[in-house]
This record gives sequence, structure tokens and C-alpha cells, in this order.
Amino acid sequence: MRELFVETRTAVGEDGRLHSFDYYVVIGEMEVGGRFACESYGVKVAEQGGDTAVIPNITVSISRIDALVDRMLRNTVGPASARDVVWTTGSDPGVHRPVCEEDFRHKRGRGAERTGVPPASSDC
Repeated sequence: MRELFVETRTAVGEDGRLHSFDYYVVIGEMEVGGRFACESYGVKVAEQGGDTAVIPNITVSISRIDALVDRMLRNTVGPASARDVVWTTGSDPGVHRPVCEEDFRHKRGRGAERTGVPPASSDC
């Protein structure tokens, strides 16, 4: 798995201290249909001097991972909440995707509300 550094963001936490987070796109391979593999993208959020969260295989779309990372940057998502903005789907625990606004509205009514990052476009 490769990592592509994106940016560092610093914010004041609830504890009143400054926290700096490094954001990365992680690049790996995801098996598709048991016979093929394609390049997949995930995210890594690392607090300088603290915790790190790595979430691989979120999508095979460059534009979708770019939109997700952009929203994570704008909201200064830290490692502790990084997984909260990604929803595990299917039976494979290693496959993730960003929460779609449509999915979010649908699931809210059934008590499965999650804090999510809506996509940049409606084509989740």
C-alpha cells in the first residue's frame, strides 16, 4: 500500500489544546469478482504525536476519494472520528464507502443514523 500526503490541518480541540492532523490518500489494490484487481483508494488520518486511523479500499474512484478527503479536511476530522464518516458495506469487512446523502436519509428512519460525509455529486 502506498500513501500520498495531502495536507496538514491544525485545530483547537475540546480540551483547548492545538491538535495537528496529517491527511493521506492510501493507494492499494482491491479484488473484483475474484478474478481481477483494480487500484483502490482509502484515507489515513494521523495526529502528530498521537493516534492514526487507516481506512483502505473505500472506492476505486479518484474523484470520490478526492471529495471525501476534501470534506475531511474542511471539517478537521481526526483519527478518532475518521471511521464514523465511512460506512462498512457488504459482507467483506475490508470494503468501505463514503456515506451517501441518500443512504443517510434512508437509514435515519430506521435508527441507523451515522455521521457521514455526503458525496460531491449525487452519483454515489
